[in-house]
Amino acid sequence: MMSIKGSLTRDDIYCMMLGLLKTRHNETEYHHVLLDALESKGMEMLESFKPRQLAVVLRVLLHKVNKDDEPQAGQGHDDDIVHAIIGVLGTRGRELDIDSINDIIKDTYTYHGKDRLTQSQRASVTEVLRLIFSISDDNNERAPQIELLYASLDALGGTKKGTTALHLLCILADHGLASSSSSRVLGQEQEIPLAAVLRQYIKDNPPRNMKSSDIARACRYVDVLGDSFDVSEAVEDFIAKPNNILLMTTPQYVLLLAATTVMRSKRYHFNDDDDANNATVKLASILFDQYSLHGTRDDLSANDIMTIIAACLQHSAELTASRRTFNDPLLAEAIRVLVPVIHDSPPRPLIDFLTLLSQKKEALPNTSQLNIYSPLSQLSSSILSTLSTAITPTSNNNMKDITVALKAMARLDWYSTQCITSMIDALITTRLTSSSMEYVGDLMQSLRVLRVHDTPLLRRLVTWYKWMLRQSYGDTTTTNSSSSSRARPYPPEVRAHLASFALPIAELGYTSSSLIDIVEGALQEEGNSHPSDPKLLISFLYILSRQGQEAFTRASFIQGVKRLASTPEEALQSLSAADWIKAFQVHLAPAIEGPPHIKRELVHDADIKKFIEDNASFSWYSAQERSRTQFLHSDTYHALRHTIEDDLGWPLYTANQSGEVYHTEFISDNTTPSPSVGSSVPSSDRRTAIVCIKPSDELRYYRASIGGSVVSDSGGPGGEMGEYKSTRVMIGSSLVKVRHLISLGWKVVPVWLSEWSDMKSDKDRAEYMIQQSTRAYALGPTPDDDGVHDEY
Repeated sequence: MMSIKGSLTRDDIYCMMLGLLKTRHNETEYHHVLLDALESKGMEMLESFKPRQLAVVLRVLLHKVNKDDEPQAGQGHDDDIVHAIIGVLGTRGRELDIDSINDIIKDTYTYHGKDRLTQSQRASVTEVLRLIFSISDDNNERAPQIELLYASLDALGGTKKGTTALHLLCILADHGLASSSSSRVLGQEQEIPLAAVLRQYIKDNPPRNMKSSDIARACRYVDVLGDSFDVSEAVEDFIAKPNNILLMTTPQYVLLLAATTVMRSKRYHFNDDDDANNATVKLASILFDQYSLHGTRDDLSANDIMTIIAACLQHSAELTASRRTFNDPLLAEAIRVLVPVIHDSPPRPLIDFLTLLSQKKEALPNTSQLNIYSPLSQLSSSILSTLSTAITPTSNNNMKDITVALKAMARLDWYSTQCITSMIDALITTRLTSSSMEYVGDLMQSLRVLRVHDTPLLRRLVTWYKWMLRQSYGDTTTTNSSSSSRARPYPPEVRAHLASFALPIAELGYTSSSLIDIVEGALQEEGNSHPSDPKLLISFLYILSRQGQEAFTRASFIQGVKRLASTPEEALQSLSAADWIKAFQVHLAPAIEGPPHIKRELVHDADIKKFIEDNASFSWYSAQERSRTQFLHSDTYHALRHTIEDDLGWPLYTANQSGEVYHTEFISDNTTPSPSVGSSVPSSDRRTAIVCIKPSDELRYYRASIGGSVVSDSGGPGGEMGEYKSTRVMIGSSLVKVRHLISLGWKVVPVWLSEWSDMKSDKDRAEYMIQQSTRAYALGPTPDDDGVHDEY
């Protein structure tokens, strides 16, 4: 092949490309070998092909890019092919006939309608279409151009000209060059003049003998077609013919059903209001109803069903907070059919489907109000169970896919220990590259929302992040003062990214020297200039304040607090109450936990103290007062008070917020025996505080080491809650609060609200309080220090 390739002429290349195009649906290994051999030669001759030859070559090259199931655009050599195709369309597009352009643009999508182009490539194609189909504003030139267009369409013949015009209008709409009827009425149209010309042509020459794919295309753009073509009538006529029903493949059924669902959701109703004659109902019965005249489709896959559900959700006009969408019989039936077969779905389509559900979270009904055996109730556990087997350390899953899945789970608040364990194990073995930087921020924020703390994973990500920063900006921990070895300050965009990465890690209770190192590097400034964003400075100081005494002794922390206190007033105007609460904690943490020399330098410094009092104190104490007010109006307060005062007789009283830096639910100077239950609480010279730990500050999943046991609130593989007597690990603001109260001399009795809410009887609550008052508990996850080995 290589020996004769150099002697091939333009016509030789065209003839072989034409053969490949005509047999593209029956590919063999020889097809791929031949195409690979002809590709470079064809690319070299793009400018020399005749117009009809060029159209064939471009379609074959696009087919090569699109032949795989996964998108290839923007990856390696395929990106060069797409770039060359777009370039030649821009220079020679006007030489091609309308039918050829129509086919070329359609080939930028897969058979299932997936876009193979990147966002920038799609924008380039839009500009090419705008250039090719531009019509002059001059009436003298406009009329001949329209006549030429009509003549080009008429030349295609009676059965094809209307369909080609319809497809071309849909292509323009897909690229934002043709708008819907509602947009035109409101004067919001952004379409090019050709769109109106095509509508008139379609109205005068309605498409005939349309295939299912043609009708599906028209259904999706029924609002763009307007009154130029009656799509609903075309659908009903097509389905009314028995041969069409019998000869359609299952993928064709699915695409047509999804398209009619889109049309229905756009409130374009069929001529006959009888649901029995509704095309959507007919197609659904063929696919789902085992008693249908045509029988069920045995080859209906989970991906096919998810395509239909996606169409119902993405385009539903009923998508409101009232959750009326899931009352749609078609959607309910699709979910019923999906649940038993969803385990057959590959990971990527399933993750896309999960993401779609998370984007339509407002439409999801409250599953706690549904029958546990209903398909909708079982949908979440079925999806998570499938993901737990599809995403494993040995499977070929990248960091992006796992992050997208975790982000969707966090948005939906779906959790399964089995699924999380599989994903964590896969992430630990996933190769980290510079492109991983794009996803680690979302990954950490998702783990925080899901309340998942896996120390080996967090250590790996922090170590990798530190290495990436060191490679780009130098070692921030070096003591060498030479200009050649001194680390460069991070740019603003890097600091923002670091904050989104490190803040959720700190809130998960992770502490390590490596995390301190990378955050400390973000505090470096050129000279004595103020940071451009005090919000980021507060975030970094807040992260360090949660790392304990090692962070307080770092010079960068001390300098950062002083720099914050000297920030100009105008630079502080953009800070929110949440930022000032963090700033107060930055000052509070070393005041309680810092060594004496740090307290003298930071806490007793007059300028710093005045800055905190003037700016942060009000926000902090207002937040504590809000927490106290919410607690006093809650059912938890009344139940706790009844248990403490009536059942146990403990001399605890509702905490008064005045004079206390933290809101505590109940406090006492000491503890006494419990006369009601017959058990006693050990006496203590310290004051006692009862602190409620909210569920958002309680880990669902915790693993301290690789191969170590997983502590989780899930009692089974489906993600059910375990018994309330299981071990708990606190994180977030509750962890800092309890740690500070203990440092101030309090004996803290934690009440886990996730446990408390599950108890119904007074006896259970009283026994629980006695157990909590004597039970030991850990102050958050174990600190991660590579120099200290676990002796246990």
